[in-house]
Amino acid sequence: MSISQVKEKAKKAMSTALLLGSLALVGKAGLAQPPNYQNPKPKAETTQMQKLPQRELILSLKNPLTDLEANSNLWYSANQLLGRANDYLGIRAGLDKNIFARLGLSFLAFWNGDIIRHYSHEIAHDQLLEKKGVNKGIHLDFTRWRDGFPWCPTYVQKVSMEDFLDFSNIEYFRHVANGFNQNELNTRTAWENNTLEGKLDMYKSAAYLMAKLDDLDYILGVGFKEERLYRRELNVVSFILNYHNTPLWNDVDQYIGLLYNNCVDLTKEEFFGQALATDILSWHTWESMISVGKYILKGERTSKPFTFKINKHIEITPPFINLYLTPDGSYFDMNLFVNPSKKHPIKFSFGMDSDFIRPNEKFIDYGKTEYPAGKVNHLRFGGQMYNITVPLTNLKLSPYGYLNTNRGFEYKGFSIGTELKVPVKDTFKIWGRAEYNKDDLIENLIKGEKNGFNLHIGLEIKI
Repeated sequence: MSISQVKEKAKKAMSTALLLGSLALVGKAGLAQPPNYQNPKPKAETTQMQKLPQRELILSLKNPLTDLEANSNLWYSANQLLGRANDYLGIRAGLDKNIFARLGLSFLAFWNGDIIRHYSHEIAHDQLLEKKGVNKGIHLDFTRWRDGFPWCPTYVQKVSMEDFLDFSNIEYFRHVANGFNQNELNTRTAWENNTLEGKLDMYKSAAYLMAKLDDLDYILGVGFKEERLYRRELNVVSFILNYHNTPLWNDVDQYIGLLYNNCVDLTKEEFFGQALATDILSWHTWESMISVGKYILKGERTSKPFTFKINKHIEITPPFINLYLTPDGSYFDMNLFVNPSKKHPIKFSFGMDSDFIRPNEKFIDYGKTEYPAGKVNHLRFGGQMYNITVPLTNLKLSPYGYLNTNRGFEYKGFSIGTELKVPVKDTFKIWGRAEYNKDDLIENLIKGEKNGFNLHIGLEIKI
């Protein structure tokens, strides 16, 4: 073999070795493995099961029949339990993967939420009857179901005319208005918890919407025809005798009639306008609708409540507005959070009457009088700071204070106190609230708390 032939074979051997070495290195990196067209390997599963939304029960040791706040906590906790069942159907049973199943679960959330709202609303009507010891008992009649939505067993209240003999006009007004006011307290509870948790889910959104929009639904159901009895200054028994067993025997017409009985002339159109304004000006109403829509269309169960980012240190929530009914007219209460996701959130509150709608009494022809649409003459402002750690402990304090004045800023009352949370386990807390109230519009007039010192104790349980 000649030298030239040896050199040629050596070059070929070296080229082959370099090629094989390169393929080996590239193959080790996983980049040059030839595709298997005969038996392609399936791709690895990258999706994970969606986590169950965070839920907790807030339980009060007070009787929900006599305490509107305990009623709110019961409403919230009942919806959380039903929401957890909905979570399991959607996430663990896989129904969230199908848009038609999601539509069904959304309908179920609205239906269940409206049932709980209905019972919470009716229980609130019994507050004063229970406190006065004249409540003859309540029960659900499973042989008689409600007509229309929500379809559920009828809530039966055993009351008679004699039960109201010692009711003052203000007490009977609260008996009538408590249902609507309970809805507002319930929605405020939902908004506060959703904002501080930084989470909003489909079921919470549905329950919130059924409570928040109930006033509009109720007024539309009754209709705008003015059928009130134009009589004033009747006592409670006379008022009931004039309204009982007539088309006026409902919360809306009784509210309008009781106001007129107190020389306040609010029309149903004005009442509807007040309710509509508070509902649509509360951004939480819109983001709850968006939350349900995103779940139906995309299967997203949870979302984050919206905040305005002022800078990297400050964020503010849009205002949340409630409409409370008082014997002198309607009252707007606005709340917002500053830095709800940070260590120490702060809630600011400002409330004012609706007297500006038609503030003055006018005398018109033939000795008739046009009365104002409200004469509440009330302002309330204050706030609350959350989660202040007590030194050398794991206790969290959240002090608050509210001042009540008239429109001329003359003193009318106050509420001051603090909330306390004691963590026992990661999933269990004891909470309490100590407060002192004096003629406060929310605590005393709306909730019915007595003037003076009040103590509330309860439990928070994550499920």
